[in-house]
Amino acid sequence: MTTVATILDRLYGKGLVLRQLARDGSPHYLYRAKISEEEFKQAVVKDVMEGLLQSFNDVTVAYLAEKMGASEGNDLHVVSKYLNRLRKKEMK
Repeated sequence: MTTVATILDRLYGKGLVLRQLARDGSPHYLYRAKISEEEFKQAVVKDVMEGLLQSFNDVTVAYLAEKMGASEGNDLHVVSKYLNRLRKKEMK
């Protein structure tokens, strides 16, 4: 088994990719992503942000507020609304 095939088999075992047995020519597996690129990005950002907020809450929030305040538009307002929703969830 090649390195690529081994990694794909492990990813399949973890439920991260889908596979289908192809029988054209010699039998082999066809792999495809289980989630879209956008879903992957959202999952990564969610995991990173949750870790930062749990470990460095005040510093993380201050950094986001500073970055959002420096940008154009309503970004700071959007972040503020989102943080308020998170706080309400934590209180329940």
